[in-house]
Amino acid sequence: MIKGAGIPDQLLNISRLETGEVVGSETINGNDYFLVRSDNIAIHDRETPAEQCTRCTALKLLITGSELSEESRAFEEGTQVLVVFKHVGKYDEGYIIGAIQRTFTSNKMPITQGTGKGGFALYGEQGAGFSVSNKKDQVILSTPISKIDVRNAGVSIANGPSTIGVSKTGLNILYAKNILEEYGSIKISNSQLHIKSKGRVLIGAENGGVKILGVGLQVNTSGPSLIKSNGMQISSGAGLMNFSSGTFKQVITGNFATLGFSDAWQIKIAKGNAILDVASGDVSIITSNLLFTDKVTIRCGTSIPGIPKSDIVLSGTSLKLTNVSAGPIKCSISMSVGFTNIDSFFGINIDTKLLKVSGKLVDFSSSDVINLGPKFVLPSPTGGPFCAIKNCLLTGAPHQGPIAK
Repeated sequence: MIKGAGIPDQLLNISRLETGEVVGSETINGNDYFLVRSDNIAIHDRETPAEQCTRCTALKLLITGSELSEESRAFEEGTQVLVVFKHVGKYDEGYIIGAIQRTFTSNKMPITQGTGKGGFALYGEQGAGFSVSNKKDQVILSTPISKIDVRNAGVSIANGPSTIGVSKTGLNILYAKNILEEYGSIKISNSQLHIKSKGRVLIGAENGGVKILGVGLQVNTSGPSLIKSNGMQISSGAGLMNFSSGTFKQVITGNFATLGFSDAWQIKIAKGNAILDVASGDVSIITSNLLFTDKVTIRCGTSIPGIPKSDIVLSGTSLKLTNVSAGPIKCSISMSVGFTNIDSFFGINIDTKLLKVSGKLVDFSSSDVINLGPKFVLPSPTGGPFCAIKNCLLTGAPHQGPIAK
C-alpha cells in the first residue's frame, strides 16, 4: 500500500502513469510547478510548446513508512520523470512521482585564485567569479556578461549595457541595446526624476488614481500627444494657465444619455475680462441642428428679470436683439420668417443724410399723430409762373409732388 505526505485522495484512485521530460518551470502564488511533456505522443507531440504541457507538482512518496527517494524537488530541464495525472482523461495537471533519469548542470572550469592583504579574487578563465578588495571596500561578483559591484559609494548591477545603480546621490536604471542605443532610463536624484523611453511610457493604477505633485509640470514631446480619461479636471488655482499651439482643435461629443439637454461646454469667469482676439481670419460660432431648435445667446448682464441686460439671441429661423434698462423699459429688434419688428419703450431716432423707404404699401394707420413739420411740395410736373405757390390759383387745391421740403 502506498502512503503519501500531502497526496490528495483522488491520486489513489488514478492508475494512469506516464513518463515525460521536464521542459520548464514556473512559480504561481508562491508555489513551484514543473512543465512536463509526456513521452506519449497521444498526449503531447514533440512540438507542443512548454506552456501547453502538463503543470506538475513534485511529490516525495513513502512506502510502508520508509523513505523511497531523497531526490531534490528542483528538477532541471531535460530530466526524465514519472507523472501521475490529477484528473481522469485530462492532462493539464499532475504530480511528479520521481526522476527516472536526472539531468544536472555542471560548471567545471579552471579556477584562477589570488589572495593578499588587500583581499582575494576567484575567477574562471571565462571571466566569471568574484573578488573582495579591503582597500577599496569593494566586492565584485561577475559573469562574462553580468556584474554586481558593491562598495561604500554605491551598488551597481549590470547585464551587458543595461545597468542599475544606487548611490548616495541617486538611483539610475538604464536599459540599452548597446552603448550607443538606449531603450529607456530612469534617473532619480535629490532634485529631479527623469524618465526616458525610446518607445511608449505607461503609468497605470488599476484600483486608484495617479497623482503628480510638484512646483511645476512640463511635458515636451516631438510628436502628437493623446490624453484619454473618463473624466478630467485641470486647475491652476489663482495662477496663470497658458495654452500655446499652431492650431487648437477641441471636439466635444456631449453626453448622449441626456439627449443633448445638458451643458457640454461651459466657461465661467468669476472676475476679470474675457478677450477673443483674432489678428487675421474669421470668427465663426455655428450651431448646425437641422431642426432649427438650438439657439446662440450672447448676453451682457444677468438672467434676473428687471435687471439691466442686453441680449442677442440667434436661431435657425429668428434673430432678436434686446436691451432692458430697468423694469418694463426696454427696446428690441426681432427678425423672423420674413418680418422685422422694432419695439422701443420711449422712441426711435433715425439720423441720416438719406433715408429711403421702399415698399408696395407704407401703412401709418395705427399711428395717432404723424408730424412731418412745415413743408412745401415741389409740384410735378414743374413749369409755369405759379409753380412756387402752395395752392393752385384756379382750383385752390394744394400742389402735389414727390418731394416735400
